[in-house]
Amino acid sequence: MDNMKNAKKKKSEILFIFCILGYFVLFLGNFILDSFSGEVINLGRGVISVSSFNGVLNSLQALLCTVMVCINYKRGLYISFVLFGFSLIGMFRTIIFAHILAPIPGITYVVISVFTLTVLAHYLKQRDIDLITDSLTGLSNRNGLIRILGKKCSDNAKFDVVYVDLDDFKFINDNLGHKGGDIVLKTVANRLVELVGKNGVVSRIGGDEFLLLVPELSEITPFINQIINYVARKIDVIDEETNKRNVREIYVTTSVGVAKYPEHSTNPDELIKFADLAMYNAKKEGKNKGLVFDFSFDEAEARKSRIEALIKKSLDKDYFYLVYQPQFGTEDHKLRGFETLLRLKTPEGKMVSPGEFIPIAEGTNLISHIDDYVLKRALHEFREVMQRRKEKIILSINMSAKDICMAGFAKYVEQAIVEENFPPECLEIEITEYCFAHSQENASENITRLRELGVHIALDDFGTGYASLSYLTKLPIDLLKIDKSFIDNIETDKKSKAFMDTVISIGRLHGCKIISEGVESEKQVELIRDAGCDYIQGYVWGKPLSYDDAIALCSE
Repeated sequence: MDNMKNAKKKKSEILFIFCILGYFVLFLGNFILDSFSGEVINLGRGVISVSSFNGVLNSLQALLCTVMVCINYKRGLYISFVLFGFSLIGMFRTIIFAHILAPIPGITYVVISVFTLTVLAHYLKQRDIDLITDSLTGLSNRNGLIRILGKKCSDNAKFDVVYVDLDDFKFINDNLGHKGGDIVLKTVANRLVELVGKNGVVSRIGGDEFLLLVPELSEITPFINQIINYVARKIDVIDEETNKRNVREIYVTTSVGVAKYPEHSTNPDELIKFADLAMYNAKKEGKNKGLVFDFSFDEAEARKSRIEALIKKSLDKDYFYLVYQPQFGTEDHKLRGFETLLRLKTPEGKMVSPGEFIPIAEGTNLISHIDDYVLKRALHEFREVMQRRKEKIILSINMSAKDICMAGFAKYVEQAIVEENFPPECLEIEITEYCFAHSQENASENITRLRELGVHIALDDFGTGYASLSYLTKLPIDLLKIDKSFIDNIETDKKSKAFMDTVISIGRLHGCKIISEGVESEKQVELIRDAGCDYIQGYVWGKPLSYDDAIALCSE
């Protein structure tokens, strides 16, 4: 990127020099023609007066000056003033000493040209300022920051790059509106400028993202805490229509990341990237805190990029495959069905954990492609079993919150069922409570429509997510899945056992069946059965099976 900028700058400088040389050639031509004043030049059958030819050369000189101003409005304007000044001196000498008024039109032309170039230079200067300035806060934007950062890197003085990101700013915009959000951003910007003082630079590089350039900090943690505390003070949002104060009082939290020059990098783009990575990891650790960049962050980001590329390749090359974990009745040990689980194995035979690739896919649109793969392949593999088996079993498939909240998702599932000729009453869609945090309306509509088709709905990881009880009363949920984290300690921890009992009671109250995940011992089976849980899923009675083994279990 730097090489491209330098090459572009060099080309501009070369063109600028050629313009100056061209101007002097034309100026010299004009000077020579002045000695033939009043004469004419023969052009074949026609003639042109020398004064008219001078006008052509003057126009070309003005054009070259315009090009110079466009290339570099500051230097170009100064040089144009000097060059046009020489022209004016010559014209005035002719008027004063020769008492000839013929140069007056030329003087008028030069004055108009100088005025035009001044206006053009002012416009280009303002455009340049707009390109590097954030219109809301008046701070430099990302373009301006890159320029400042490039100059600081060339100075070789140690400094720190501090990335500041407001936590949950979408919530602020949703509750205060964009005008209120703008007031918050301007207030935060002013506070950061006040905090760093004259020795630092504050830029707004994104919606709710700021970057600070400050001299090297001897102690980083106190400065990070100072930023967090300074930003977190109360903000009074004023109603612009009524001009009332204290209409809303809010407190903003922020996550901070720090990268150091030259310790972490001497490249401006990398410094921003590393500060951003540090901030991102601060958010992952719970927000409202700050971290200094560590190269392990970059390794994690590189790993993330590799996994994302692997997901894309796996979808194309079919490196994914499905396994099926059986679910059984607690009382009769009867097979209820299977939960479909996705696995990824590279051509080299290395397994990649779903706990690693699924969160990465959820951060992109790749999760929708994965959902599509799992649904269609699972329905295709089990359709014959479901059609010929007298006693129906359930095929349970996990769907991402992003897809559950997508308009038309229920129709998409219905189409897949029809294409594979799969009995809808044998399909169960597992959803998580997080889908309600994205789009309550779309999620509710899709779930209701799927239930009308005969598809079962299971609420996965019950108790670990978002607004569980309120949505249980509104949605037709068939099955509650108790998360493994609550089952692990029921043999020794009374609270875990009490929580399990409570979930089962809640499920019964709402007419749901209950299944416990991650059951790994016969003692857990006994406790779960005594509590009234309907089904279990876990290694104690059944590990995830290959397709062939799952089909064989169906035949037993």
